[in-house]
Amino acid sequence: MRKLTNREIGLRLKESRNAKGYTLQQVAELVGVDRSTIQRYETGGIVVIKRPVIESICACLSVNPKWILGESENRQAIGNSELPDDILFLSKRLLCIPQNQRKKLMEALNSTIDLYEQLDK
Repeated sequence: MRKLTNREIGLRLKESRNAKGYTLQQVAELVGVDRSTIQRYETGGIVVIKRPVIESICACLSVNPKWILGESENRQAIGNSELPDDILFLSKRLLCIPQNQRKKLMEALNSTIDLYEQLDK
């Protein structure tokens, strides 16, 4: 596949958002960025595309980030259909946190779950 321009990537993002019926604001809130950031991605105004942001947006839209970037012909996201909505929501939010901070958050969450399981016995 050929490399897509930022404008072409933006058009795919916008098309996917419209297909889900989401507003710019709704996607921005799910991803944890400003509305203007989503808009700049959609218009091709972002010079350096950040993969974690694209992955977060794609998670919200149930679209394969590799398709958005022109790296795959498979548009459909894989593997989220069996997860409950609340788990999907949290997963999408976690994707927008930098990996080093996400690791700390996951450690804290795991400790909390361990504590809950001990209390539940």
